[in-house]
Amino acid sequence: IEGAGGGQVVGPMSAGEADRRLLDIDRERRQAMGLPPRPEGPPSTGSANQGGDMDIGMIANLAIEYIKYNKDVSEVYSPPRVCSTALKVGLDPGTSFDLTEVDPIDRKPWDFVDPQKRERARDRINREKPFLLIGSPPCRSFNSLFASNMSRMDPEQVKQIVAEGRIHMEFCIELYREQLRNGRYFLHEHPAYASSWQTDIIEGMMKDPSVIRVTADQCMYGLETRTDDGGTAPALNPTRFLTNSEPMAKLLRRRCDKSHVHQALVSGRCADAAFYPLP
Repeated sequence: IEGAGGGQVVGPMSAGEADRRLLDIDRERRQAMGLPPRPEGPPSTGSANQGGDMDIGMIANLAIEYIKYNKDVSEVYSPPRVCSTALKVGLDPGTSFDLTEVDPIDRKPWDFVDPQKRERARDRINREKPFLLIGSPPCRSFNSLFASNMSRMDPEQVKQIVAEGRIHMEFCIELYREQLRNGRYFLHEHPAYASSWQTDIIEGMMKDPSVIRVTADQCMYGLETRTDDGGTAPALNPTRFLTNSEPMAKLLRRRCDKSHVHQALVSGRCADAAFYPLP
């Protein structure tokens, strides 16, 4: 089996052994991703799997699914956060594209304002074929703080920030649509109250019947920030997600249970929200 299990090649084996290996790889990956076991159909009575104890249709679907993707997860606009965790739990991560990471071709940051960088990232993602692509584009041009300061800023600077924000958002949506076209998954994250959710870019994406929008409060996933007395407290940080994965959507809709007092992400605390807590 070539390509399954992170590009490894399994040596000569019978058809039945290959089928069982493919099932084992699929089971391990689904467990690592927190997905439920794949439902099994009735056993096959044919001889193709040497023993007739596995569902041929399921094996065929699995083989097709593994052709669809190569890496388990890649992320854009993020340093290696999810990808590094994926590696720790036995998954095969792809690239983390971020300004803090460099393009191996020219050793310069992945600045997606540059169309050449976008093209290189497209090519790399097309080769990685990630099962899940996670996007968290910059929210500067879409947050309320920027909106409140616009009148005091240089109009040309405002125009540039808004234009760059749209470039980043459109690039993410383009990558998500490619995931959809190829039967793979995506997860988009942005602050729940960002104005990006009212743009034509996002509203157009939400018209796809396979796309789900959910909101979560990150305090329920363990997000904390420092308090004025030197301690820590939960941070609410309401966050909205778009995804075409129902299991992912179910995991990301927990709202605050009001059992604690929050510390607002102000006075230099916003950076704490950049590190995803583990559920």
